[in-house]
Amino acid sequence: MNLSRTWCLDAIAAHSDHNQAAIEQLARQHREASLQQIFSGNYAGEHWLASFAVYMLTVGKQP
Repeated sequence: MNLSRTWCLDAIAAHSDHNQAAIEQLARQHREASLQQIFSGNYAGEHWLASFAVYMLTVGKQP
């Protein structure tokens, strides 16, 4: 869920004139929390989350 929130927040921040820095900070927090889970040793984290992370990194703003 954090990964999809990240790219959504990045898109909102890119088109917002109000509280853009706060939105970017929230996206950064979600991004950092999510990327840590990818290397958890858990199949779901290393397989499914990684595919969403690739989407976040290629479609959304780079970390």
